[in-house]
Amino acid sequence: MSREMSCLDQPKVKNTFERSNVPPAAWAQHAAHLDAVQEQEGLDVADIDEFSLVEIHLKPDGTSMGTDHHFLGVVRGIGLVIVREIGGMMRRRRVDSQFMVFSDTPGITFHADDREQGRGWGWYSAQAVARGGQPVLRLSWGYSHRAAEGPREPATALRERERILALLPQ
Repeated sequence: MSREMSCLDQPKVKNTFERSNVPPAAWAQHAAHLDAVQEQEGLDVADIDEFSLVEIHLKPDGTSMGTDHHFLGVVRGIGLVIVREIGGMMRRRRVDSQFMVFSDTPGITFHADDREQGRGWGWYSAQAVARGGQPVLRLSWGYSHRAAEGPREPATALRERERILALLPQ
């Protein structure tokens, strides 16, 4: 009985998952999403340097409107791959992917921006701005002692933000 090869079968991709904040129980799900992106877009998953589960603010400056959870891939010096699964329940699930190529936004830089929202919860963020200071994108790693999926420690969120921020234009 043979099965199709998953990107997770590649040692480089598996090592990238091991360094990430993606729980091992979710690797197969996110690898399947990456396989779909590879098929749809022709992106070689092995070219992605780092993975991270991230919250993306619905407004690029991070004010109000909430966040949406995504799977992020960083290709050092080139851009971001943002992936999420949409659909379900009454509709067929599909993978939605977006690409941010750094050269498409002249002068784009990312900088650290932290917001503590209340006692014991907040975000460590990477704010992207274009030349002139216009907010473009805000990536955040949240922490909370009362998160639905269990406590997320501030030190863990900060470490993940710093790991990803080191790969982005500054």
